[in-house]
Amino acid sequence: MNIRSITGLLLLSCSLVACGGEPDPPPGSGGAGGMGGGAGGMGGAGGAGGMGGVGGMGGSGGMSDARVVVGVIQAPNELVWQAASVHVVVKVDGVVVRDATIGTGVPAPIVFPQEFELEGLADGALVEVSVETDFDGTGQDVHPRLASTRAKAGKTPLLRVTLSHQGCGAGCGAGLTCNWGRCLDPHLAPEVLEAYSSDWAKYSWCKPKDAGAPTLMLGQGDAMWSPLSDQDTLHVWPGDQGGHHIFAALRTRNLKQMAVVKVSGMLSDTGEVLGPVQSMRVFPDRPAQGFCEATGILFQIDTKLPMAELVGRQVHLKAEVSDADGAAVVEQKTVVIGSP
Repeated sequence: MNIRSITGLLLLSCSLVACGGEPDPPPGSGGAGGMGGGAGGMGGAGGAGGMGGVGGMGGSGGMSDARVVVGVIQAPNELVWQAASVHVVVKVDGVVVRDATIGTGVPAPIVFPQEFELEGLADGALVEVSVETDFDGTGQDVHPRLASTRAKAGKTPLLRVTLSHQGCGAGCGAGLTCNWGRCLDPHLAPEVLEAYSSDWAKYSWCKPKDAGAPTLMLGQGDAMWSPLSDQDTLHVWPGDQGGHHIFAALRTRNLKQMAVVKVSGMLSDTGEVLGPVQSMRVFPDRPAQGFCEATGILFQIDTKLPMAELVGRQVHLKAEVSDADGAAVVEQKTVVIGSP
């Protein structure tokens, strides 16, 4: 027996020991692919444990510790999510790796959260999620929701998919998804996602586990945010019942997604207080922009003085936001009351 034959026998013996005595998979089966197997692309190399074959679900092309957890949950102000079914499809680099239908096919409460863990992903692998909620079981009232991110070596981000009844009218254009009533890009970079923890459903992107100090930005706007700086003019709107109001808009971070909002004003020249008004608000998360946002916070400013006496006067407009954990933050701007 020559040296090449002896070397071949030694390599074969080592391969059998390393793979638990299982022979290499035949071409076309995809193979387990050793530690690199799992949810990789079609016909990948399958890691160190075999060639991976030319078909089937091959490995992702080598060992990787990248993970992504997809978490599907309802909006915090929608405690009962009733639907006939929720269909969840998860793809990795275009290949379906999870396909689950939650529900009975007839309208009934759906149990959330739902979690889908993806392990052994290649660094940079594209993770795409499609969630379709069929509310009545007829296929006529279906709300789609899309989300995507990329795997990152050494990290386990949580791709949180929050379902809300807040729709987008006629729907969104190609490449967009309806998220909390607004058409947005479904893709989120892994850097802006919260880190996964087994108790993730107790928290939100707005206030993740181990959150830092709360922050607040005060602006104005009914449906869209508009920034406010000192000496800016407040837009004033006439109400249906004769009063006049402004729409405050707030952006927060490290406060719970449902929080108490109080808005008040104080006239600079006399010190007279306008308001306050207080309400519980939901702050839809906008991870790509780095904040959670609530707009259209109605504040009537002429409950104590007629509008004619307020136009052009300076007011210290103050917003206070507090949550059930006891976190609170205040922001104030000195602005000018505009004409309705």
